[in-house]
Amino acid sequence: KNGSIAAWGANVYGQTNVPAGTDFVAIAAGESHSLALRRDGSLAAWGYNNDGQTNVSSRKDFVTIAAGGYHSIALRRKGSLVAWGYNSNGQTDVP
Repeated sequence: KNGSIAAWGANVYGQTNVPAGTDFVAIAAGESHSLALRRDGSLAAWGYNNDGQTNVSSRKDFVTIAAGGYHSIALRRKGSLVAWGYNSNGQTDVP
């Protein structure tokens, strides 16, 4: 309710080490990583990062997020998609 994030469970890859703050408006969870959207349109990510799935952009124009097994996706304000992380089957190849 206050915009903060709480996590629990296995923490083998830091997946319960959530970022501080009370300005989060959305979260998404992958296999062992998570992604959060801040009120200002910026992103935060934590957890397993062997394939770059938590390497977020520094842009502040994102409006929604999603996380797959080992990849992450975000929609920018003007409608374009950004995807990053594991791409063995084209899951980060944005059409």
